[in-house]
Amino acid sequence: MVYFPKHKKRHLSCLVSTAVYSGVLRSNRIEFQFAKQIVRNSREVNLLWNKMASLQKVRCSETFLKGGNDTMALALLGDFLPWQQSTSQTMTTSVFDTDTGEAIADPVKFIQENGAQFSVYSFDLDQRVLGLVKVREEVDIRKKPFLYQAQRENAEELLLLPFDVLPAVADALTESVSAVKNIFLHSTGRCGSTLMCKGMDVMSQVQAVSEPDVFTLIFEHICTRDVPLTSDEKEEIVTLLKHSVTLLNFWLLQNDPSRTVICYKLRSAAVFVADLMQKAVPQARNVFLYRDLTGFYDSSINLMFSGSYWRYFLVTALRLDAFFLSVLMKNMPRMFSYEQLLEHKDQIILKVLEKLDIDVPTDTNASEIRAVFGVDSQEGSAAQSRRRKGDVMSSSWVGTWERNFFPTVLAHFDGDVNDPNFVMPNNMVMN
Repeated sequence: MVYFPKHKKRHLSCLVSTAVYSGVLRSNRIEFQFAKQIVRNSREVNLLWNKMASLQKVRCSETFLKGGNDTMALALLGDFLPWQQSTSQTMTTSVFDTDTGEAIADPVKFIQENGAQFSVYSFDLDQRVLGLVKVREEVDIRKKPFLYQAQRENAEELLLLPFDVLPAVADALTESVSAVKNIFLHSTGRCGSTLMCKGMDVMSQVQAVSEPDVFTLIFEHICTRDVPLTSDEKEEIVTLLKHSVTLLNFWLLQNDPSRTVICYKLRSAAVFVADLMQKAVPQARNVFLYRDLTGFYDSSINLMFSGSYWRYFLVTALRLDAFFLSVLMKNMPRMFSYEQLLEHKDQIILKVLEKLDIDVPTDTNASEIRAVFGVDSQEGSAAQSRRRKGDVMSSSWVGTWERNFFPTVLAHFDGDVNDPNFVMPNNMVMN
């Protein structure tokens, strides 16, 4: 591993400044020649730097440390600031500035030696870099309700890998992760997917991680475009997904080599790029978890109004909930259900793994899986349910008006879902 520290770059800058000054003293012609050469060298240094991997110390922006809905924002590289800046300073630099980090001449060797500490966080298509973060040693982000939030809040270092170096890095890791079996856990959201993830993570051969955000960012990039992706753009995204999964697999495997089944539970929007994910990781198996429309809506509005029924009551009285119903139901993705998960607990999780051809040890302790169901899987996050108070669960907010509204909306829906309690084809059912 070879570094080019900041002080050396500054030293070079001083030498250049001295050269310009000396040139001015001699003649205008020498001044011009020196200045032209310096500009050329400066551009070459910047171009070279932008093509190299870099490492820098960072801290999370204060915005995300205050809690609330901001913590659920998409994971972006701009979420971090160079650590040199104090909280009272106006931000004058970004993580993309060449003066804020150290160049890494051999990113392959660096990842091979340090990959257990760096997990994929986000990417930037304009800068054409993939960002990986190293977090504080005392924090095990793999066990947090949402990986991207824990990465952001606890990041200490940011590694930027240009897209051009990703194939070499991924190729060097291929053999190390060849035994990994990947599972993508898709869902509608508000349907127990985080609970399912924690239940699977109890298994001795499974690592289940909740919401690495690179998949959501792919969806965001595609859906905000005015024109469809070209074939070249689609190929680049598939390649980016492939390398991101390889790096995530390597990170997890380095931390727990015995558990080679790796499940990524995703944000709900990722289901709309499931085709690209499958092209990127053809051997991956997929699970889709959903919930009846009434339960999904009830959980969503409880979260939206922070558990305050009276805020929701006011909106309902003004009939503004028609707007929320329309927004929540628009593009809602449509094989097992939340109700099956809650009713059968460890049995449904073991059956899912069986259907995915995962060998489950005969001595598996089912009680450890059942214990997961006694704890709020999203506790401590902004997405935590506000409905449970201790051991008491408040009643549903969904009344007659909402229940009558569901069929009306579905009647205008151009699809095959025609009932709030629609059951998907090939749905997994416990006998």
